[in-house]
Amino acid sequence: MIYKVHDTGQKAGPGTGVRPDQTNIEQFFHNDNSYNTTLPEYVALLCVRPAKSGGVSHVISFYTINNALLRAHRHVIPRLYRPFWFDRQKENRPGEPEVLSAPMFSYDGRLRARVSLFQIRNGYTMKNEAMDREAVEATEALRSIFQDTSLTFDFVLERGQIQFANNRELCHRRTQFEDFDDPNEKRLLMRLWLRNAGSIGYEG
Repeated sequence: MIYKVHDTGQKAGPGTGVRPDQTNIEQFFHNDNSYNTTLPEYVALLCVRPAKSGGVSHVISFYTINNALLRAHRHVIPRLYRPFWFDRQKENRPGEPEVLSAPMFSYDGRLRARVSLFQIRNGYTMKNEAMDREAVEATEALRSIFQDTSLTFDFVLERGQIQFANNRELCHRRTQFEDFDDPNEKRLLMRLWLRNAGSIGYEG
C-alpha cells in the first residue's frame, strides 16, 4: 500500500480522521496503523523532498523500551498487555466502531507492539472515558523512556534516501518541521506498507 506523506494543512484531533503525518506537527512515537486491526510488518519511506527545516526522524526498538521498563518501571508492564482505546482515524468500515480496543504489547515468541499515544489519548476522549490509574502510569512511563535520547537513533532523511523499518518491533516519530512556501518544494515522502501474509488490501 503506497501513501503520500505531506502536510495537507489540516488539523489533527479526536475523531477528525486527520493523521499527524498529514500535518507538520511534532509526532509522538508510534508504529504505523497501530490503531487498526491489521498492522503492516514493514514500513518503507522514500524521501522525495525534505522540509526546509526540522522533520528529524527518531527510531527506538520495542526491546529497548521493554528493557528500560524492566529497569525503571517494571510495575507498569502488565497494564501494557491489557486493552487501551485507540482512535481509528475514521479508517473503519461503515458500521464498525470508530475506536479500537487492543493492548499495546503482546508476545508470540517475539515481543510485538502497537503503540500510538496520540491515538490512545484521542480514543479515550472519543469514548468520553478517563484512563484508569494503571493506564496513566503506563503511558507516562513510556513518555519518560521516549524522552531518553540515549535510547533512540536520530537522523534526517535526505532527498533520495529510503528508510526500511520492522513495524512490529520498532517505534518511530519525527519532529515538527517548517516547509518551503513553493508548493513544488514542500516536504514529500512516499510510504510503502508491506505484509508477509493476508489478503491484498487495507485489512485482512
